[in-house]
Order: sequence, then C-alpha cells, then structure tokens
Amino acid sequence: MKFKVPPNMEPHIRVSNKIPSSHAQYQVSHAGAEFVTGDFGSFLTQEITTPFWRLGWLNFFIKEDSYLYPTTQTAMVALYATIDGDIPCKLEGFGDLVLQNRRYGFYYIPPEVKNEAFFQAGDYDAVYVSFSLTFLSQFIDENPRFKDLYTRQNEQVNSGIALPTYPITQVELDILNKIRYSRYKGKSQELFIQARINDLLVSYFQALEGAGKEEVDTNELEQRIQDVANYITHHLHQSLSIADLSKKARLNLDKFEKTFKQVMGSAPQKFIEDTRMQEAARLLRTTDIPIADVAYKVGYADQGYFTKVFKRVFGVTPRKYRQDNSDANNSV
Repeated sequence: MKFKVPPNMEPHIRVSNKIPSSHAQYQVSHAGAEFVTGDFGSFLTQEITTPFWRLGWLNFFIKEDSYLYPTTQTAMVALYATIDGDIPCKLEGFGDLVLQNRRYGFYYIPPEVKNEAFFQAGDYDAVYVSFSLTFLSQFIDENPRFKDLYTRQNEQVNSGIALPTYPITQVELDILNKIRYSRYKGKSQELFIQARINDLLVSYFQALEGAGKEEVDTNELEQRIQDVANYITHHLHQSLSIADLSKKARLNLDKFEKTFKQVMGSAPQKFIEDTRMQEAARLLRTTDIPIADVAYKVGYADQGYFTKVFKRVFGVTPRKYRQDNSDANNSV
C-alpha cells in the first residue's frame, strides 16, 4: 500500500528508503522502508513481504491538517488495525468510514483507485496484513462475508467493502507488539510472524463469532439494558466505563451503545451524566451536605468539573441552585 500526497504537494516532498535517526524507535526489523517528508509533516511505511501475506507498519507525523490518498496496484484484502488515532476515510465504492482508534477489521481495497484519508495534526500508528488469494481461500467457509472478499479480490472488483470492526484489546496489542519487536531473521522471522498473524486471525474470528451469538430476542435485549440502567442508577459514585457496562450487558461495544440508545432514549454516556445531574439536584434540594460531598456521591472527584457540568445542564451553579430552591421552599 502506498500513500500519495495532493498533486500540488508532489514537487515539494522528499522520499528516502532510510529511516532518520530521529525516528529509529519506529523501525521494524528486516522490513523495507519508505520515509516521505513535506510541508504537511512526514510518514513512514515499512513492509515485510512473503508469497502469502504482506505485513505493513504505518506511522504518520502530521504537522498540519492534510489529505493523503491510499492506493494499491493490485486488489487487496487486508486486516487493518489502528493503534493510535482516528482517521476519517473515503473508500472507493463504499463511501465514508472512520478507521477508529484501537479497532481492527477486514477491508477490501480496489486496485488503482484514489481512496482518501484525512489526518488532523498529530501522530498516528497503524498496521495491516494483506493476504494472497491462496491464503484467503482458507477462510471462505469461515463466514459468508469472506467469500465476498475473496471474490472481489479474485475479480479485481472496483468497489471496496468493510467488515465489522472490533476493539483492540490487550491480547491483540500484545500480538502486534511481538511482531513489531521480533528480532528473528530469515525463515525464522517469517514463521514467527506467520504464527502471530494466525493468532490475530483467531482473535478476529472469535469476535465475529461472539457478535453473531449476540443476536438475541428483543425482550431479552431490553431487559439487559434495563439491568444496566439500574446498575448505573445505584452506582453513580463509581467510575462507569462504557466498555465495562457493555460487558455487563454481554454485548459488544457497538451493539451495546446502539441498543442502549434505542431502549433508554439516549446514549450511555449521556444517560450517565443526566442521571448524575438529577441525583445531584435532588441532594442539593433535600440535604445540606457540602457541595464537594454531593459531587463525590454522584461520581465527580473534581468539584470544579462537577460545577462546570452542573451549570451547563441547569444554567446555574450548584450553590445558586441550592439557594434558589431553598428560597422557593421558604416562601411556601
């Protein structure tokens, strides 16, 4: 995979097969490298190639918001993982998508077309593994969607597709780090990386299979979400991460967020904030405990941040809210 710059930038870029000493920490052992610099910043691509797969590491160091254009000479089916950064893209024949931070999934990328990727200023880290038709043929029966991937690559179809993406957990991150920092050489390196690629594929297939098992009836889904909502209400003082709540519902993150909004009428994070604010308002109306304690009881260790959120929701500070409600009660 190559990344092209906009035509007006092409005369001003510099391309080298050597990695500058300032970026030596990103070097992948025994990989071919290309380092491109320009006014936009720089990016580094490194690849290890075998007859059955190609492993590519991508690092971007962007100084100003820029568009780059991913291209491939031949049709490509790739397992792509974004380790750092969110990258909005346009995939030819598929449309808009976002390569989300710490997620991975399969993509079909058509040959010789101009895909588009937008990079805000910052650093990005990603890796992909593309597969030969021979390698990919092993997975045709694993899931019907893989047959479509195989067919598109075989026929050089001119429209891309994207399969579901899943979170990169510590398991997948450890696999990727083992690949990146491997010091094997020659055939030993190839066999080692092949084994780690297989580990990565196992993780993806397990996630795909798990998502399929989550197709449960509507009543059960609603009950799971209601149980999570009740848990939130009774644990406002605790740290409530969406990832942990999705596990309580026994749903993957995407399915949980979508179903929660359908059942409760708001996204999980907004529901948590609204519930915390309503409980804070109740405590301010009905008790005289210090505002710092109110903040703590509803999950805010930082009173200043609690005050900021409360004012955004109610239009007044917690202190003013308490005064106004006390005045109203006294006038009755």
